[in-house]
Amino acid sequence: MNPSRKNWIKQRVIDLITRRDHSEYELKTKLKKYLSELELQWAIDFAKQFRLIPQTEEENQVLAQKVVENYQRKKQGSLKITHQLKKKRLPTPKIDLNKEFNLALELITLRCSKSQKTLTKDKLFRYLISRGFNPSIALKALSKIDTKESHEIDH
Repeated sequence: MNPSRKNWIKQRVIDLITRRDHSEYELKTKLKKYLSELELQWAIDFAKQFRLIPQTEEENQVLAQKVVENYQRKKQGSLKITHQLKKKRLPTPKIDLNKEFNLALELITLRCSKSQKTLTKDKLFRYLISRGFNPSIALKALSKIDTKESHEIDH
């Protein structure tokens, strides 16, 4: 492999890693479009040598937790988060169901306040499911919203 090719590979690895953290599998998947098998192995070794990708199970756990926090910040549910972790071939940490429930409540409230149309429970349920929330969490959040609204109407 000539030096200019090595430099290009290094730059490509660094470009991908600087945007966000990647698992070894993700990095391989993205680079295999451009590299031969030998070059791909060299790129992975380069990333490992400079600790640009996780090498141990603990480091994989840390990366997985970062992914969970990122998707929770984007208001995504546990099913979507778990799917993304499996896609990245990362371990699945325990996701706090109370946090997910509160997030679902927050999303429903936000959705209702922004919408000028009357939203049915079915539409709100489908909305939560599309964001990757567990159906039981979605139903629980909808029932909580329902009791709040009827309580506000009574007073």
